Amino acid sequence: MLLLQLQRSSMIEPLPQAYKLELMTPSDFEFLYALCRATMECYVIAAWGEWCDEIVRSQLLDGLNANAFQGIFVNRLRVGAIAVERHDTHIQIEDLYILKEFQNQCIGTSIILDLIKEARQSFKPVRLRVLSSSPARILYERLGFVVVQTTPERYFMEYI
Repeated sequence: MLLLQLQRSSMIEPLPQAYKLELMTPSDFEFLYALCRATMECYVIAAWGEWCDEIVRSQLLDGLNANAFQGIFVNRLRVGAIAVERHDTHIQIEDLYILKEFQNQCIGTSIILDLIKEARQSFKPVRLRVLSSSPARILYERLGFVVVQTTPERYFMEYI
C-alpha cells in the first residue's frame, strides 16, 4: 500500500523514457523545419526580436546534409530531433527539439542522461547552449549542467 501511495506521489519523477534515434536525411527537412519552428520560434523572437526563416532553413538544411540530425522516436512515433557533435575534447549538444505534446515526459532527460553517461566513460564534458528566453535551462540545471558563459541571448552550459 505504501508503494502505491509513493508511486502516486508528485514527489516521484517519471522514469526515463525509452527512445530510439534514427539518422535524418534531407527528405526529413519539412518535418525538422516545422519541429524547430513550433518549439523555438517564440524563444528566438524573445531573444532576437524576429524569426528569420531564411537563416533557420539554411542552418537546418546544412545540418541535415552533414548528417548531424537524428530523429527521436518513442513507440515508433517521431517526437523530436537532436544534433550532437562528438569532439576529441567534449560532446556538444547542438540542437534538441521535442514536440510540445511530448515534452515533460522525460524523453529529453533520457537522451541527455545517456549522453552524460557516454561522456563520463570517455572522460569528456558535455556542452550545450540555450537561449536565455528558453525554460530548457531549468531542465539542464536540474540534470547538473552549470552556466560557464553568458551573452544577452544565450547561456553556455557544461556538465563536467
